[in-house]
Amino acid sequence: KIGKCCTYKKILQGLPGNLCKEEGLKVRKIIKQVATQWNTMHSVVKCALKLQPMLDRLIMLSECNQGKAKTHLEWFKLTDAEWSLFKHLLPVLCILKRAMVKILASSYPTLYEVIPYMDTLNRKLEKIYNNITQPAIITHGVARALAVLDKYYSKTDNWIIW
Repeated sequence: KIGKCCTYKKILQGLPGNLCKEEGLKVRKIIKQVATQWNTMHSVVKCALKLQPMLDRLIMLSECNQGKAKTHLEWFKLTDAEWSLFKHLLPVLCILKRAMVKILASSYPTLYEVIPYMDTLNRKLEKIYNNITQPAIITHGVARALAVLDKYYSKTDNWIIW
């Protein structure tokens, strides 16, 4: 939402760059999520974590909170606990993105290529799931991902190639 506003509202277009300079951050574009490309969530979270000080300042500026109350960006201010969840979520998204990029690197991914990635993915997600320092919501999401992975993995049990 913040990236969309900074892209389409002319008054806001230069603000992120100026605030990055003031915060001593490398000037970056705010990455917007693309609904048809789930990998962009990894990029959005990674970018948001790098730009956290700038984003916290940006959404509180008066220029970002004019007009109808429901369009104010201050509604999107994250608490420290929410930023912490982003930090815990990023490694999970990295694992998923790496696996997907490797699988899609082949023009025609075949079963014998995909199974090792599924094994690695399963092992890494189980490690996160068993980590007692993870927030419960991250553990629950990883459990759901493991359930989906197991569902598809079990479909390979009766195939002739194995």
